[in-house]
Amino acid sequence: MGGQNTHTLTIKILTNAVSGYISVYGTNYCGNGVSDSIFVTVNSFTAPIITGSDTVCQNSQTTYTTLSGMTNYQWSVSAGGTVVIGGTLASDFVTIHWTSTGANWVKVNFSNSFGCSDTLPVIKNIWVVQSLAVGIVITVTEDTVCAGTSVTFTATPTNQGANPFYQWKVNGVNRGINNSSYSYVPSNGDIVTCVLTSNAACATGNPATSNSVLMTVNPNLAVSVTISPDLSVVCQGQTITFTATPTHGGTNPSYQWYLNSNPAGTNSNTYTFTPVNSDLVSCTMTSSETCTSNNPASSIQHQVSVTPIIPVSITITPDQNPVCAGQTITFTATPINGGLTPSYQWYLNSNPAGINSNIFSFIPSNGDLVYCTLTSSENCTSNNPASSIQHPVSVSTGPPAGVSINAVSNPFCPGSSVTITATPGNGGPLPTYQWKVNGINTGTGSTYTYNPVNNDSVRCVMTSNLSCVTGNPASSNKIIMSGTLAPIVTFTSCFDTITTINAKPIKLKGGIPLGGTYSGPGVNSLTGIYTPSLAGTGTHTITYSYTNAALCTAAKSISILNLPSTILACGNPLTDVRDNKIYQTVQIGIQCWLATNLNFGTTIASPQDQRDNCISEKYCYNDNPLNCTNHGGLYQWDEVMRFDETPADQGFCPPGWHIPTENDWNILFATFINNGFAGSPLKYSGYSGFNALLSGARHINKGWDFQGFATFFWSSTPRSDNKAWAHGMNDADPSVSVYPASRVNAFSVRCIKD
Repeated sequence: MGGQNTHTLTIKILTNAVSGYISVYGTNYCGNGVSDSIFVTVNSFTAPIITGSDTVCQNSQTTYTTLSGMTNYQWSVSAGGTVVIGGTLASDFVTIHWTSTGANWVKVNFSNSFGCSDTLPVIKNIWVVQSLAVGIVITVTEDTVCAGTSVTFTATPTNQGANPFYQWKVNGVNRGINNSSYSYVPSNGDIVTCVLTSNAACATGNPATSNSVLMTVNPNLAVSVTISPDLSVVCQGQTITFTATPTHGGTNPSYQWYLNSNPAGTNSNTYTFTPVNSDLVSCTMTSSETCTSNNPASSIQHQVSVTPIIPVSITITPDQNPVCAGQTITFTATPINGGLTPSYQWYLNSNPAGINSNIFSFIPSNGDLVYCTLTSSENCTSNNPASSIQHPVSVSTGPPAGVSINAVSNPFCPGSSVTITATPGNGGPLPTYQWKVNGINTGTGSTYTYNPVNNDSVRCVMTSNLSCVTGNPASSNKIIMSGTLAPIVTFTSCFDTITTINAKPIKLKGGIPLGGTYSGPGVNSLTGIYTPSLAGTGTHTITYSYTNAALCTAAKSISILNLPSTILACGNPLTDVRDNKIYQTVQIGIQCWLATNLNFGTTIASPQDQRDNCISEKYCYNDNPLNCTNHGGLYQWDEVMRFDETPADQGFCPPGWHIPTENDWNILFATFINNGFAGSPLKYSGYSGFNALLSGARHINKGWDFQGFATFFWSSTPRSDNKAWAHGMNDADPSVSVYPASRVNAFSVRCIKD
């Protein structure tokens, strides 16, 4: 009720008001008037409320909201904040960036759709808290330690809050527990850090990582010590010094010496004392190195051996006294406590003499005085060096000794023995002899027998067993042995040195001087004939020996290779085992002939005669070697017969073949009626296969002739002292001629099988 006596009424709508009627009654002088009412609708209005944090961090952004769905929002903020988002008429929120610490505020006004608004803005007080950076620093008890040493890290945090979280890391790997300290045994090169997570309000840089700590871990050095004495042998009463050699002792090691397990010496790497036998010495060394093992270290015990002092002395003894004049006397020194390598100084008549030896030999004069000084190699001695007493020498004189020698036979035959006899002078009942040949000791005894060599020098040294003879031992005269009586023997093979077991007997030749004897397997020494079938296969040594008028014999030897016989089917090729030349063969009637001319021996020039010189010689027509290849060699009769006139002898033919006799030729001719008709079939143009080539000849006048027109073949049958039978064929005549030809003509040769 209100507004009496006025025509206006002001109503305040309270927050709890509801819609309803407002009535008015009028009263005048006439009494009460008519009343009237109006219905008033009260629209609801919610007072503004700001939601959001009322405690914020400096430099943070906070969003505040109020009742949504209203209109005409009016936001404002204190000077410590700045609107960054929202705050417009249509915005029911605002985002504020707070910069100033302390008390700040935010407020808002708005209205609803009915136009209702708060007359006063709503204010929210804000407390801005200062932002603090989170930090952590770690320290360690030691960052350089020895292997196996535990270290402790301590974290010093900044703005960590009431309940911070610590995460330790070694080389980036999580270690430890949530604690401000961490202990462990590091490895060399480890890197340690710690991550701090703060729970403080308004903390920045969270979580924070500490500084890095690099660990240096040094290895533990094994400490040891050895001791060594300065003397290997200690004499009684002598001082000895031990020296300690440390290993990893550092720059300032300390030492404790022990003698028989009792502390001794000083803090020094040496210890000097005078020991007694069997003293035990050791040392303990404490290293000054930082990182060590086996520290302190002890050496092994060293036992000292003390050698007693021993006296040195020497005596000398002669091998004889008195001694004969000119004879050598030898003194021998006998040391006492001389050691393994004593040294000696001899004195003769007080003058140094001899060499460093326990013996002293010389040729004395009567009355010589000898003594010796000994220096012992022992370590602990007295009277060192020591001298012997002086020893006088007595010299006696006697007759001279002598010897002469005589050879039974000189000059001598080489290979035979010679006896030489020695004749002594003043040799005594039992003299001894030493024979020397060319200065080298050989036999003994008063005679000497041996096989000398030419120019040997022989002498004898006789040693008399008489007392005090002079010139003893005595050397004889020299005898120069002369072997000039020996014959000079040579032996050249004037026969085949390669043959076969079926070859004809061979007359041995070539031994010089003539008149000697041949010997060996298959050899008849009386005839000088070698029979291959008797010798057998293999290599055999044939010896030629010769004895001269002085009955001296010398010999030389050569070898013959005796091959097995080969079975040749006539008509097949024949290989000459002596030079491997190949010849065609042909069977004619009962005979087997070479179908080509012989080509054996060494070629010589036609101006030279073929000689009895133990060389198988041949000519080649016109001195052209190609003619030997195509037509065979040309031979003088004596040469091809090896200067032996025996018909049917092998001569130059291969083993098992021979140079045909006149009878061999006549049998051949008879196959073709006789020699009057045999020429045609036997020539190279004939049908026999004999294939006689028209090879020409070398005549007695040393001229070449008839090649291509005629040929001539030797027979092994001689005609006279200077002639032998030969057979000729020519191109025009169908016959074979027979005539005695001069042996110096050079004709072709055909061989026939034995």
